[in-house]
Amino acid sequence: MSQSFDVTVIGSGPGGVAAALEAAQLGLSTCLIEKDRLGGTCLQVGCIPSKTFLHAAALLDDLKTAKNFGIETGTVSLNPASLIQKKQNVIAILEKGIKTSLEKAKVTVTKGEARFTGPKEITAAGEKISSKYFILATGSRPRALSQFPFDGKQIISSTEGLESRNIPKSLVIIGGGVIGVEFASMYSSFGSKVTVVEMLDRLIATEDPEISKRMEVSLKKRGAGIFLNDVVISSERKDGFRLKLKSGPEINADQILVAIGRSRNTEGLNLEAAGVRVLENGAVEVNEYLETSQPGIYAIGDLIQAPQLAHAASYEGVVAAKNLHKENRIPVDLNLIPNAIYTHPEAASVGLTVEKAQNEGIASAKEVKMLFGAVGRSHTEGSEEGIAKLVYDGATGKLLGAHLFGPHVTELISEMTLAIKAKLTLKDLSEIIHPHPTLAEIFQELSKTNKTEVLK
Repeated sequence: MSQSFDVTVIGSGPGGVAAALEAAQLGLSTCLIEKDRLGGTCLQVGCIPSKTFLHAAALLDDLKTAKNFGIETGTVSLNPASLIQKKQNVIAILEKGIKTSLEKAKVTVTKGEARFTGPKEITAAGEKISSKYFILATGSRPRALSQFPFDGKQIISSTEGLESRNIPKSLVIIGGGVIGVEFASMYSSFGSKVTVVEMLDRLIATEDPEISKRMEVSLKKRGAGIFLNDVVISSERKDGFRLKLKSGPEINADQILVAIGRSRNTEGLNLEAAGVRVLENGAVEVNEYLETSQPGIYAIGDLIQAPQLAHAASYEGVVAAKNLHKENRIPVDLNLIPNAIYTHPEAASVGLTVEKAQNEGIASAKEVKMLFGAVGRSHTEGSEEGIAKLVYDGATGKLLGAHLFGPHVTELISEMTLAIKAKLTLKDLSEIIHPHPTLAEIFQELSKTNKTEVLK
């Protein structure tokens, strides 16, 4: 049996679903192929379940300090089984929403593993599917570490870390990137003795150096051990683990979570038959329009050399679908993809740091910063920890970047993304009226650079 479509999307994560819905809206007959469950990594074992767990962790933290607001809570504890059930309920609701959206858009959904037999044809679920266009959106998976291969029980990835019904007394996290610090924050709140081992000289190395340092200090305050510029050189396994670090210390751990990044899912696609080139680092090669080396085949999301973020994939999916027609194609612009890290407190950023701006030729780049404790709302909710930094062109006042560590900053960063996208200046920002008291007032205060005292 064979079927034919205008466009076939392989993978139903945020990017794949966005691409399929956009293609259908453009009037193209569309097929979406998924080998597992709708929503991909983000919905099933990534963004959504991890943020459900992180919210539970933040609630635990808040309940432990509720007495500061006159609330007596008694003994507070975590019920992992109930939390997992809550997570599953959230996933089910959102998965149903995706299914409904695809049905309304008349997207044909096929369950199976896609494999190219040529540049215009694949096989999936025992059927041949031909298509004028293909959009590859197969995502990524946790990267393994040869020294500590995943066993799903004592050596785990983020996937198993969101399924555990037994919170380990001690947890070593190998990797201090976004996933590493989120799990460090979460499990510290759940009661584990957490240790993070990072081979680089700072946590979340993609962020502004001061934000990295404040993240380190915050995690240490909560009891986490942080080892930077360090690696595990040997391990002994009995009931748990005895790990020796290059710097000298030995650490006991009931469980190890490996969070050293993600590997792209290209195996099984048979991209050679499709004529699609893959770079040495495993990324699918695309041009500025997200088209691969094979005309008519596009790639998005974690597959390409771009930020591995769900919202980046969704944006790329829409752009790729619009670019299927050769007229008036849109180049992808990844310069203003906001980063969001859901620790407690949170971190978020968009745009340039001062160093990057100066390296790009903006010699007059400057920054202004302020502690969150300078705005009243942080005190009313007991969340004074944190800092906000704005980067701007000292010659023109044009906003270039924002770097935040503090309460609810994953929500606040959208205002700065819009401001930078709209090419606003500090003066423009100072003229935007913010409600009082709110955390967002910090941007209005920062924009008054001639009146603001920069807090070190």
